[in-house]
Amino acid sequence: MYEEVASPKFFLVVSGGNGAVMKTHGLIREAIGNYINIEPTAFTLGTPPTAANGSSSTLWLVADIPDPLAQAVVDARLLSSTNITIYTLPYDMPIIGFAGVFAGFTLPNTVMGANAARDLIGTAVQGNNEISQFVQTHRNAFGPQVSSGEAWGMFLASITVHGIALIVNDTNTVAWRLHVTPPTNNRDSWSQLRRLFGKLRIMTALHGTAQLQHAFRCRICPAIDHPTPLCPLPDLPGWLGPTPATIAALEDASRAAASKAQEQMRLNTADGAGGSNARSGAGRGQGSFDGKARRGGKAKRGGDFKGKGKRRERDDFA
Repeated sequence: MYEEVASPKFFLVVSGGNGAVMKTHGLIREAIGNYINIEPTAFTLGTPPTAANGSSSTLWLVADIPDPLAQAVVDARLLSSTNITIYTLPYDMPIIGFAGVFAGFTLPNTVMGANAARDLIGTAVQGNNEISQFVQTHRNAFGPQVSSGEAWGMFLASITVHGIALIVNDTNTVAWRLHVTPPTNNRDSWSQLRRLFGKLRIMTALHGTAQLQHAFRCRICPAIDHPTPLCPLPDLPGWLGPTPATIAALEDASRAAASKAQEQMRLNTADGAGGSNARSGAGRGQGSFDGKARRGGKAKRGGDFKGKGKRRERDDFA
């Protein structure tokens, strides 16, 4: 559904609103409208669904903002008002080269430990025919003038490893985050390459045996390279969103708010209520793109941070 939305568009990681979807809508609109000086109702805002287990996708989609203003919001990276923090991400996010986390080495979380882990992983990668052939075949990110052999050398040289301290079963341990320069710009091909890394089992005489562990899923941000307690976003200046200590309560509030909204939709539909509520309840919330008249990012005249227009009390993409 998001692919059908016209550009420019971008994503938000949103923290705030106390689990109330419509309140969060209003706070997002106020923060963006105030930053680029447009009416809070002048753009389209989509709401990520809340999963039954209380966790949800943290990516909200924004569209219908003129390109220069949309880029200004993305470039700001972090917007913060009294009650909400917004972290911006481009819609076409680049492949960042995070290959996974190796666990099992008995190495210290030091520079020497990281170098040793890098050498052990690099040697295993260099000796793996599947990875070698795949990189040499899927090398479009290196450019048309780079040969298969050169691409393989560049890929091996790009291997970097960073330690991450974890507590597993009440025991302090160190895992190793592996990054490489992606040889391909194709996300499906990149996913295949990551699966090949997952087949590696690196056995050593002195430092134990390591292999890729299941990806993390941070409940504060979309990242898969760290667990929730190590999320870096709460350490950003001006962050007002959840922390590892508060995320569970906010998830509970989000789940309760979503359940209440869904029940109200069901009742409205049963009573024959028309309008957007009835439509957005159909097709599992996958309604059509909002067809409102475009405001074109016209600057607001006067008005305070909260804006003057009536806020749209629904998901614009549903």
